[in-house]
Amino acid sequence: FPTVAITSPAANSVVNAAGASAFEVSGTCTDDGRVVYLTGAYTGNATCASGTFTITANIGAVGDGNFTVNLDSTDAAGNPSRRVSRTFVKDATAP
Repeated sequence: FPTVAITSPAANSVVNAAGASAFEVSGTCTDDGRVVYLTGAYTGNATCASGTFTITANIGAVGDGNFTVNLDSTDAAGNPSRRVSRTFVKDATAP
């Protein structure tokens, strides 16, 4: 079965207004050429290449507070990876 893991950002990392327009989730994956899907507070995808992936998205529409993203993938035979989730904190409101 394929595996995916989030390596960056760390769990509970805070995303401010400046970082919301290009929020990146990156990690490792075992099946090169296969798509890694990100779901949850926002969606995106990237192709696993050389054992890594990076998904960049604009999370401006995600409200302030905790938000969670999930990663999934499949191998060439259609076997699913174990879903990986991580929670972050958006704080884009000026004090």
